[in-house]
Amino acid sequence: MQSNAFTMEQLSALWNIAIYVRVSTTQQEREGTSLDTQFEGCVKQAEQEGFCVSSAYVYREQWTGADLDRPLLGNLRQAVQDGEVRVVYVYSPDRLSRNPFHILTLLEEFKEAGVEIRFVRGFTDDTPEGRLMMYIQGYVGQKERLEFIDRVTRGKWKTAQSGRLPHGSGRGLFGYHYDKVNKIRTVNEQEAHVVSMIFNWAFEGWTVYRIAVQLNEMNIPTKAGKLWHPLGVKRTLANEAYTGVQFYGKRRYRKISEKKREVTWRPESEWVKIEGFTPQLITRELFEAVQERRKSQQARTAKGNRRYFLTGFGKCPVCGHTIIGTSLRGNRRYYRCRGAWKTIYREAICKARYIPGEHLEEVVWNAVSGAIRDPAVLIADLQEHLVSGDGDLGVKMDHLRREIDDLKSQQRRLIELRQKDLIDLGILETQLGPVKALCDEKAAALRVFEEQQKQNDGADEAGRRVAQYCQAISEKLDDLDFDGKRATLAAFGVRFEATRDSLTITVKLDPNCTTIGHTLALRRGRSCRSRPTGIRRG
Repeated sequence: MQSNAFTMEQLSALWNIAIYVRVSTTQQEREGTSLDTQFEGCVKQAEQEGFCVSSAYVYREQWTGADLDRPLLGNLRQAVQDGEVRVVYVYSPDRLSRNPFHILTLLEEFKEAGVEIRFVRGFTDDTPEGRLMMYIQGYVGQKERLEFIDRVTRGKWKTAQSGRLPHGSGRGLFGYHYDKVNKIRTVNEQEAHVVSMIFNWAFEGWTVYRIAVQLNEMNIPTKAGKLWHPLGVKRTLANEAYTGVQFYGKRRYRKISEKKREVTWRPESEWVKIEGFTPQLITRELFEAVQERRKSQQARTAKGNRRYFLTGFGKCPVCGHTIIGTSLRGNRRYYRCRGAWKTIYREAICKARYIPGEHLEEVVWNAVSGAIRDPAVLIADLQEHLVSGDGDLGVKMDHLRREIDDLKSQQRRLIELRQKDLIDLGILETQLGPVKALCDEKAAALRVFEEQQKQNDGADEAGRRVAQYCQAISEKLDDLDFDGKRATLAAFGVRFEATRDSLTITVKLDPNCTTIGHTLALRRGRSCRSRPTGIRRG
């Protein structure tokens, strides 16, 4: 015990520690759980335990504790994985996360990296009991968050039922001012005239693209002071509020992952109609007529659309924009760089010519299907990328392990000499620091070689799995429809670069690919390039 305490006190200056503090809202700053309060508590405990705080490893984040994908938490996790810190101080478990499963995930992740998390307030004992208490604290934090969301939701519904639009529910609608005193919308005469023009143009048959171009040419900005976009025009034309009818609660939102949420429509019986909030700008008859005109336009567009199964898989080698399908004179199918078209925000930036569609699809599909039927080239290229040809990895790893063991022995001897008062602290720090740095450098090199060895060991197995997968797919190639071909291109990570005169096809394979139904798992893809293939004109 004495040796451990002594090492903690005397060698702490050589250890990097990190401090992570977090608040979700500015309200928490006022309630006593501010970033400064948390930081001071962490610094105080760290100094009591003999550590020095470096400003380079202080993470002050304002983000919801429900998300694990936070910018500064991500930086901290990367620093942990890179071996830059040894101890992480957090004020309390709920500051690390509101989700108990996230807390346990981070504890395990940091433990595997040899990093300890210490809480100023909370349980840090790495035992089943301590983990249970941290789980309970995280559960309480999650419960408080859900109760807060429930209170906010009920408050918004009550606000809507009282005839006012809840905060954050679209008060800044183009065509209106928001009266903060009376909490209603009032007409913005200048913008209201623009709304009337938009609906009249749509009634005359103008497309949303043409309307957006016209508004921009007339130097009429959006509510945010930006250029109009066809999508913004489309949303304006579909907004029933311009008829004087305002509803709240049409949609239901459900979080399905860290970055995604599901949006569904509520039954109309659940909508709350807010009376007297939005003045009428257009008649109900004009609104309904525009909706019917838009439906007929969309039906004609859908009828004339052609399907291009290479869309999304290619890019232009001239300017780097994606290649998409198009048609000329209604019956000639082509592919062309998206940068060759003028948009709302820019002029055409690429002069790449049209590529005949049927021929490009035939050449790409024949090349991909041929590689699937005879995957020898794919497998050989994959194994070439996987297998390291840099000498005997086994000999190098053994040599590094011996060097690491020697360096660790030197560290232990230096500490023992200091404990016996045979060297002073200054000499210890001067000699121990370089030894530790060299040991870490050797350990990092060893990890690189170990990863290379794993790839070498898995090269043959990866080739076997690719062969099995290609064989399973090749039996069905002749029966694939449009969607089946697109799924095959996606499964093999097919990408191509094309102009009217040249074509380069790239197939990305994963060393750890596995057969799961008809899906190829893609992670850390490797590239196999085909030779450039000429594209005939016409």
